[in-house]
Amino acid sequence: MNSELAFFKLKANEISHKSFESWLYSSAEIEDILSSNDYLELISLDYQKQSSLYEATKILEAHFSVGKYYDWYIRRLLNHIVKRSENAQLYICLLYTSPSPRDVEES
Repeated sequence: MNSELAFFKLKANEISHKSFESWLYSSAEIEDILSSNDYLELISLDYQKQSSLYEATKILEAHFSVGKYYDWYIRRLLNHIVKRSENAQLYICLLYTSPSPRDVEES
């Protein structure tokens, strides 16, 4: 998974604490993207705490396009709708209400 996709999934709450932490420690690309201070802050977070993903998102938002995130997010919702996934009606509602799919499990 590339750094931009990891950020998108983190912002959309589609990645677990463990998965994000594992990706972070194994990614050489993220070190090149972030400043040394931001990288140190990111790897210093306690990923056992729920708030760590929020804090990580705030650090990464300064380095990735939030506009691209919303483009990715809307396309994902539309793909679920077009595929007529089990929760299609919820994805339709999310298009109008929420910028992240917190209430919908992946089908």
